[in-house]
Amino acid sequence: MQCATHSHTGGEVESIRFMDAWRIPGVTSFALCLFFSKLIAYTFLYWLPYYIKSTPIEGRKLSAKEAGDLSVLFDVGGVAGGERRVGCSTLNNSEHTQGFAA
Repeated sequence: MQCATHSHTGGEVESIRFMDAWRIPGVTSFALCLFFSKLIAYTFLYWLPYYIKSTPIEGRKLSAKEAGDLSVLFDVGGVAGGERRVGCSTLNNSEHTQGFAA
């Protein structure tokens, strides 16, 4: 089956097939990394408030509101950490150096 789309100029441009996209170097590893990072993020999003509410902390269980508030701190930390990583990567790229800034 050939896949084709129309370009803005009116000509026909052939698009890539699904399995051909998977054969591009780096696509599989990127897709798996994205899948597992999303799996962890959504697991914490839905499971962490329940876990905090159900587990005694210093001998007492937190209310649902307290557990939700505490789990929001985890999300805020993830956003702040992601921004830090993006900032370091941008700085690293602007210095024309090679390497990975975590």
